[in-house]
Amino acid sequence: MPSRNYVRALLQILIPTFGLVLSMVTPVQAANRLHVLHRFSGKDGAFPRGALIRDTTGSLYGTTEFGGTYDYGIVFKMTPIGGGKWVETVLHTFNIKLDGGLPSGHLVFDSAGNLYGMTLLSTNPGSCPEGCGTIFKLAPGAKGKWTATVLHTFSGNDGDGPVDGLIFDTVGNLYGATSNGGNYSQSCPYGCGTVFKLTRTAGGKSIETVLHYFGGTDGNVPAAGLIFDTSGNLYGTTLSGGNPPCSCGTVFRLARSADGKWVETVLHDFNDKDGASPAANLIFDSVGNLYGTTAAGGAGCPPDSCGTAFKLTPGAQGKWRETVLHSFGMAGGTGPVGRLVLGAAGSLYGTTQYGGSNQSCGDTDTCGVVFKISSDGTETVLHDFSNKDGAWPLSGLTFIAGSAYGTTSEGGGDTNSCLYGCGTIFRLTLPPGKK
Repeated sequence: MPSRNYVRALLQILIPTFGLVLSMVTPVQAANRLHVLHRFSGKDGAFPRGALIRDTTGSLYGTTEFGGTYDYGIVFKMTPIGGGKWVETVLHTFNIKLDGGLPSGHLVFDSAGNLYGMTLLSTNPGSCPEGCGTIFKLAPGAKGKWTATVLHTFSGNDGDGPVDGLIFDTVGNLYGATSNGGNYSQSCPYGCGTVFKLTRTAGGKSIETVLHYFGGTDGNVPAAGLIFDTSGNLYGTTLSGGNPPCSCGTVFRLARSADGKWVETVLHDFNDKDGASPAANLIFDSVGNLYGTTAAGGAGCPPDSCGTAFKLTPGAQGKWRETVLHSFGMAGGTGPVGRLVLGAAGSLYGTTQYGGSNQSCGDTDTCGVVFKISSDGTETVLHDFSNKDGAWPLSGLTFIAGSAYGTTSEGGGDTNSCLYGCGTIFRLTLPPGKK
């Protein structure tokens, strides 16, 4: 099996795993409202990471980092067939010799129903030992067949290790980030990462343009995708970088200047006490505030740290003020790395990679949780994973008709392919009025 995503490996180093610490959270509801829709077995995928997306018919789509015929990952579709049952279809299995490997995040649809995503590895190595990654397109065809096309192969100088997922602008250009590559320096021996744009020409060609090269002090290792504001500016986070000695990561904005160039502004520089290692997509509320999580830092789990949920509020003269909404503790989850969902009355929903009260994953590891944070900062654990129903959720949630859908990167029962299980797809039914 190829080596795992180095961004994910870095997160596992950053997030402590230790004995249970008491935390002031609302306990898990007695009734188990989580239903496992699918357990991966290896051949049909292993280790899902990106968030699920939905088509107009109600089917769900996603990727797994590994598994499939060549063990380099797959793209899958989950179709509801009635009676609460779902069936999985493998739409594409990656072959490192043809179209890359290790799809690294969520997919995105265009208006014609084509799917787009990215892989961490590629056939053409460039300056990267296992290839620097690709951007791919999957086009639906007759009899349920999908055709994969590699739109761009990264070379290292233009990026290495594309992360999370892509987004479209209003005219059909794609935007994303790479965790490494770009500027190579003593502080960034693998490159500090890039933000890029992929333009599709009338002739069907794809042209990649690097919009920003990170340099370390302005951020290093962007490990999450990007979002747009209403003015077309881009926002994102970096896992590390920023002001030393902490270099705990940043929140940044890229805005187009009058001459057409993109100018970066660091909106917030984390200092560990208010969070460290932001690894999840940001989200906006209706009045322009930003919300996100950090995988480490904060006041929980002394003397270590379990991560935070934060809010950034825009102010005068372009200044942004950060508020720590919640510091995670082991009982309430540790290492939130999936994107948040904003619910009613300002509540935030998400998952944590580790933590919770159930120590049945791995040797003595905790399995992760689904959580809700109310506007006053109170956390409620909505589900505590047990390994049998999943372990270590890395993706965010997708809300559909009062239920939250997501994936766990491992768990679901031991298989010949995966020691602790190859991962699950789940639905969590929320109590009426709880969203």
